[in-house]
Amino acid sequence: MCRNEEKYPNASEFNPDRFLNSDGTLTDDT
Repeated sequence: MCRNEEKYPNASEFNPDRFLNSDGTLTDDT
């Protein structure tokens, strides 16, 4: 899931912010 290049560009790059909404809460993807 977290390596889906279509949803997460540069999926191999460490970027925990991709799992946060703009208000800082977790997205429904996790």
